[in-house]
Amino acid sequence: MAKEKSSRSLIVYYDDRCGLCSRWIRSLQKYGALEKVTYQGLSDAPKNIQKLSQSENAWVISRGKKYFVGYAGFVECLKQSRIFSWY
Repeated sequence: MAKEKSSRSLIVYYDDRCGLCSRWIRSLQKYGALEKVTYQGLSDAPKNIQKLSQSENAWVISRGKKYFVGYAGFVECLKQSRIFSWY
């Protein structure tokens, strides 16, 4: 039985004041590694996401009302990738 992908797209909240982070995001966008993903800078993110990012010192990945950071966020991104669609 194949796993179903969630129909909700991801939002990746990244540190838009960090030069390296911004370059990573531009690379992801350029090469289309992740499908149906929206990228949003933390400076424009809701306060609860800013606080979560600050407390975890990590980007925040959002799928609907669920938030993921660290390894869990990485896994959510992999699930969205066409390269790892078998996961």
